[in-house]
Formats: sequence, structure tokens, C-alpha cells
Amino acid sequence: MGVVLKKAVVAEVTEDTVILTDGEVLPTGLVVWSTGVGASTLSKQLHCDRNKQGRIAIDSHLRVQKDGKPVPNVYAIGDCAADVEKPLPTLAAVASRQGIHLAKKINNSLAKRADNSGPFEYRHLGSMASLGQGEALVELKQPHSVDFKGIRAFLIWRSAYFTMLGSIRSRLYVVVNWFGSRIFGRDITYIAEISEAKLWKNLAKEGATREQSRKLLFKQAAAEPRLVLTPETLVEMAQKSSDEAPSSTIETPSTTDVKK
Repeated sequence: MGVVLKKAVVAEVTEDTVILTDGEVLPTGLVVWSTGVGASTLSKQLHCDRNKQGRIAIDSHLRVQKDGKPVPNVYAIGDCAADVEKPLPTLAAVASRQGIHLAKKINNSLAKRADNSGPFEYRHLGSMASLGQGEALVELKQPHSVDFKGIRAFLIWRSAYFTMLGSIRSRLYVVVNWFGSRIFGRDITYIAEISEAKLWKNLAKEGATREQSRKLLFKQAAAEPRLVLTPETLVEMAQKSSDEAPSSTIETPSTTDVKK
């Protein structure tokens, strides 16, 4: 796989070219754009200051800003927040270190200890990206800027990823998954698109069908007080109730459901 690392920002994407901020024009046939997420709906509804991208404005101590002043005991970290004077990239490394810094600050406050954590400071150590089996890009910033690509970068990326796993169980699972993918190939899963409204509608129909069938079973049992409810009679009654159910229902109880 031929990999060329360009240290420039994309300014424009056309039908057959990618234009960089340094003026270079790259002819392309297929452009794959990988980017971060935007602000969530919840964060947009909060009444606080924001930057130009809509992220919650915070100061160097991660405190939420309102009318240019920090709100006491209200903090925001991660992709939804940004220091107006010194914005940081929306990276997992930034969010995780902000979480550690904020946790120490809150623990000191709960224990009524002096908070000597100071302002949050982020030092970018580098970036890594996997490009497939045996290919990756690694850009190291500390102590000197060094770039790697190919199999060497792939091994560095996997080593770093492996060391960040929290438990032995997770590490064993990942190792088994890596070897399985190497031997049998990667699994490809297709998830069909379904809207949230359609999902809730299907769940409501299923719930209504089950409730209607349950009421029919109790109605039949009340009409025949001498009837002994055994698994066989329950199955028979369920089949009978499904035949009498309106045609608008989309599902009838299965044998397993009735036994339960």
C-alpha cells in the first residue's frame, strides 16, 4: 500500500481533486473523509457561552463560562467543550487527560484538601492511525518530531493500543481477535438503517400484541373455571387466541412465550 503523508490542512474537496491550504492540488478518484463528531443536542440546549464551532466555552481550569465568567462547580470536558483562548483538538487523548485532571480536582474538593492541580495543560505526544492489515501512520512529537509508516508504524500502533487496555481479560480477548482475523480474515457486518420512530413503533406494536394475547388467555380461563392450566392447554389456548386476534396485529405469542 503506497502511503504519502501530507502535513497540510484540506481547504476544499471537488469532484476529482483535493486542494490543500498550501496550494497543492491532489488528483483523486475516491475521497474518504474521517472526522470527529459535532456538539450533542444536550450541550446545545445549555445556557452558557460558546465558541464559533458551538462548543461549550471553558477556561483553563475546565470551568464552564457564562457571560464571560466561570460558573462555580460546573465543568465540561471532551469534544463538547473548548477553551476559547487555547482550543484543543477533539481527540480521545485530550478528553482522557482532562478526565484525570478533573477527577483529581473534584476529589480534592470532596476531601476538603487544597487544590494545587493548577490549570489544565495538554502536551501532544503524537498521532496514530491504522490503515488496514500491516499498514499504519505514526507521527511522534516528543521529544523530536518523527514519522513512521508501513509495517513498523503498524507494530507501534498495536503496541500502544495493547498497553492502553485496562485488564488482562481485555488484552487476551484482543490478542485472540487479532490472531483470528489474521487466520480467517475480518468479519463484515451490515447493519440496516432503521429510524428511531420506526423502532419505537415496532416495539409498541409488539407490546400491544402480547398484552392483547395475555388478556384473551385470562378471559378464556375465567370462562372455563374447571380448566386445568398445563403447558399443553396454554399452547392450545394461545393458538386459538391468535386465530381470533384482529388482522392488524403483526405477531402472535410463540410457544416459548406462553410457557414463560
